[in-house]
Amino acid sequence: MTLLVRQLTASGRGAVAVLNVSGSSPSEVSNTLARYFTAVNRLPLPDLPTHRILYGTWETEGTREDVIVVRNGAAEWEVCCHGGVAAIDRIRQCLTDLDIQSHEEQSDSLDDLLLQCPTVRTAEYILAHRRGLNTELAELTDRISTDELRLRLRRMLSFRRFATHLVKPWTVAIAGCPNAGKSSLLNAIIGYDRSIVFAQPGTTRDRVEASTVIDGWPYLLLDTAGVRDAADDQIESKGVSIAESTFASSDAALLVVDSTLGLQDVDSELLSSNADGRPLAIVWNKTDLVGSKPPPDIGFPAVQVSATQKSGVADLLEWLAAATVGTPPPLTELLPISDTLARAAQQFLDQQIDLGQLKTALLT
Repeated sequence: MTLLVRQLTASGRGAVAVLNVSGSSPSEVSNTLARYFTAVNRLPLPDLPTHRILYGTWETEGTREDVIVVRNGAAEWEVCCHGGVAAIDRIRQCLTDLDIQSHEEQSDSLDDLLLQCPTVRTAEYILAHRRGLNTELAELTDRISTDELRLRLRRMLSFRRFATHLVKPWTVAIAGCPNAGKSSLLNAIIGYDRSIVFAQPGTTRDRVEASTVIDGWPYLLLDTAGVRDAADDQIESKGVSIAESTFASSDAALLVVDSTLGLQDVDSELLSSNADGRPLAIVWNKTDLVGSKPPPDIGFPAVQVSATQKSGVADLLEWLAAATVGTPPPLTELLPISDTLARAAQQFLDQQIDLGQLKTALLT
């Protein structure tokens, strides 16, 4: 079976996103959607008439989205969800993960990438390329040596991670023991109460996400369930598993530690799991409480913070921007803005395409 998945609303973040899902078999399309969507009124999707609107939830492992589905034809549906990039990607990922060939009509043209830029600062780099940085290199390919061209392409590809995060936020896992102050830290960073804060350990069982901008760069903060050796029930155990997975896959991590208690065994285990050298800082929290201990010197940067008082948060954000973005390249630097350009540059370096094909990619 082949599913065609198209985003009907504009690329990038918005209030609402609409995905069109269609296929050749009406029953297979509706049964596929039914794997994840449950209507509030429990009406089965295969029997739904056209133009009937259903409200319900789209559930995947560890996440739940409020969505609306509409059947536009026998084998054609629309899924309306929150317009955040994360929600759209999760629904697409569900369809892609199935044993089904899923096609997405996406473009990495500069105009489309510009629409996806979440901040003015990231958009400036896309605009610089629209003014002709790619074209300048394409025109130089006939006048410089192959060796010099290869040097320029290697330099360009060295900025791939930076270029990727011009349209995709840096993900930051906030992890640690229960009641260490993870949710309070998230709320302090974004400036409003996104996470529920309560003194009882285990309040956060699912992953809570919040988007923010730090020094002009986009970030997605992931507040996870408190990690402990033994979870009290299956729901909490699942939350802990998601927390550990989030910690391992994020671009950067903040290990929140209750400074009145010091490092726990679970904290040490999380630190030792950071084998890939990803940016990680110890957030030495609750420094406003009497008797807090100084942060340990164990090879990781430590920032002293009181999340409830918001002291030290500015220092933490300064570290985070420096550890992820670092020193940003000048606007005149040629970057591998699109997947097409990055792929063509690497293929040329690997001698898989010729100079003419490289120039085509530069001018696209």
